[in-house]
Amino acid sequence: MSSGDERVVEELGRVLASEPFVASPMLASFLRYVVEETLAGRGDRLKAYTVAVGALDRSDEFDPNDYPLVRVQARRLRQALERYYSTDGRSSDLVIELPLGTYVPNFLRRDTPTDAELPPRASETIRLPSPPADDDRPARDVPSTTERWRTVAAVLLVFATISAVGGWYARSWLAAALSPQTISRSEPVAAVENEPATATGLDATRVLPLLTVAIDVRDPAPPDFDAEVYRNRIEAFARRFDDVVVVTRRSADYPTLVGQPLYRLRFVVVREGGTTNAYVHLTHAGDERIVRSIALTLDLAGSPANVSFATPEDLAFVRDVVQQHGAISQDLTNVPEISPELACLTRAWNHHLESTPQSHREARDCLVPLVTANPRLVPALTMLGAVHLSEFRQNFNRRSGDPLVRAEQALRQAVRLAPASSAPYQVLESLLLIRGDTDAAVRAGAMSVQANPEDMNAVGGYGAVLARVGRYEEAIHLLTRAEANTAVPPEWMQFYAFLAFNNLGRTREADERVAFFGGASSSLYLSAAAIRAHRRGDEAAAAAAITAILKIEPSFREDPADFLRRRGLAAPVADRLLIDLTAAGLYRSRT
Repeated sequence: MSSGDERVVEELGRVLASEPFVASPMLASFLRYVVEETLAGRGDRLKAYTVAVGALDRSDEFDPNDYPLVRVQARRLRQALERYYSTDGRSSDLVIELPLGTYVPNFLRRDTPTDAELPPRASETIRLPSPPADDDRPARDVPSTTERWRTVAAVLLVFATISAVGGWYARSWLAAALSPQTISRSEPVAAVENEPATATGLDATRVLPLLTVAIDVRDPAPPDFDAEVYRNRIEAFARRFDDVVVVTRRSADYPTLVGQPLYRLRFVVVREGGTTNAYVHLTHAGDERIVRSIALTLDLAGSPANVSFATPEDLAFVRDVVQQHGAISQDLTNVPEISPELACLTRAWNHHLESTPQSHREARDCLVPLVTANPRLVPALTMLGAVHLSEFRQNFNRRSGDPLVRAEQALRQAVRLAPASSAPYQVLESLLLIRGDTDAAVRAGAMSVQANPEDMNAVGGYGAVLARVGRYEEAIHLLTRAEANTAVPPEWMQFYAFLAFNNLGRTREADERVAFFGGASSSLYLSAAAIRAHRRGDEAAAAAAITAILKIEPSFREDPADFLRRRGLAAPVADRLLIDLTAAGLYRSRT
């Protein structure tokens, strides 16, 4: 990388740390993408379609002629740049601008240049000729029917769920955060826009693992296969998991923070025996270690006649790579050096998977100072909200003050900074259930799925919400889908499937889930084990499970209904579960 390019990268970092871009993740993604593409020599490819797919998380079916999203965002980006260079950046000797009529940025000197390698002025910039910026859909783009049908299914599910929700809104910030328009907009929710976003500390792009995608087409090349369109499709899909990875197109010599791992996802695509096959490798760039690999056949037609809203095999593999507790997050334990910030997030993710007093203390002790130093780090804010909820629900390491208030403060900031991210809503839904805002919790669950319908934690979490409010059939639909698309379904997912099946009287399907609770230390999981043991006539095992519950949760002795309420179970749902626990010997074990 030339010294001129390095100066552009440094200036980009300063611009992205400023208030207009901190407050608008979509504008930040737009600017980062067009600058990185230009520095990589791909400025001639920057058209409305490629920007929409590569930077704005639109599918490969996006048509700029029908939807002026990119033009609107480009206008806002120009305004944000003008605002920055008239305020925080007024002393910068290098200016990034986006001229009218193009999406290729210019890098301009303000003063006498001191570096001969600085990129040229706008008047000196040499570009390849390109068609008008807004008439640029690739000619060979064939919309993926699979993607279209899956998207339609997700949208129908969301609107069917939230259409009946009424005017419950007691808190203005929640009203704005859970409005149907929130996911589609890039600005912070209205109720908290008066809180100035700080420009201090690190954001997710400087902490989370980096992921690059490469498409290598081998002879014989598949007919009508556009590597760039396919790459955009993979990148757009991976970007949905913005709480775990940062998708980038930076080259190998692009400077990164020490301790921020870089992973490469490489597809080798070739036509073999009448099918288009892909050989996919995920490698850690530091030591070229292969983390995960697969050989698969690409279904480029995606006919709805042979799918049932299933995720295509290539995207399912990408999901297994980038989701929380997926290949990348699991591999971090094998990386010799990761930053303290990323190490803290890893501890928080592990606590979310298996909650104990020790894991809770370790996560909270690192997250609190981490968020204080880096108030723009949305994944840390989200996990801090989850840790505060654990303090309330499981009575872990209680401190003075209300943990629910602390959880709301963290989640409020996370939603403000990333209103289109799924992860904050996944925690917010549980907070709202505990507070008794059932309709709000259902809406938050729906929005978490709307933001990322391929995140099985979001799908399963929404199912868990519906199970806790007694909408069992809908819960089973979501939870079984999440189970089927998760290599090892987590215990919480299995428990809420148990709850839904059990309370419907479908005991065989309920008891099948209990097999996943071997050695469980959670009172909820032990309650399922006790009910199953009683049904099987093993009263000794049922009594042992209930004794373990009472040892872990002394509050169960006084008011088991209150214990279940703290987990967000609606009163009728908790009452139904307590009937089975009573039959399993709950009150006998208390004497």
